[in-house]
Amino acid sequence: MVLHLVPLEGSRTGCKVEFRTPENGLARTGLKEGDVILQVAGEEMSPRLALRLVQLLEEASLTGLDLAILRDGTTVHVSARIGQ
Repeated sequence: MVLHLVPLEGSRTGCKVEFRTPENGLARTGLKEGDVILQVAGEEMSPRLALRLVQLLEEASLTGLDLAILRDGTTVHVSARIGQ
């Protein structure tokens, strides 16, 4: 999974999801190609948070990690986890 920081309205930042290998374990997180992650566990996306995102997903393999994402123009909430 590759994450790209993208500017949003105002001063907000999102993290766009791209999968290089769909069979990768990270592809089973509940995220889809083109999703833009807006928040992680209630915290607004930032460059610092983006650097830690894959690690946070791996740590949340059992409990899930609450994400607010922009998908097809609509904000949705998912509980992402490795091996879902």
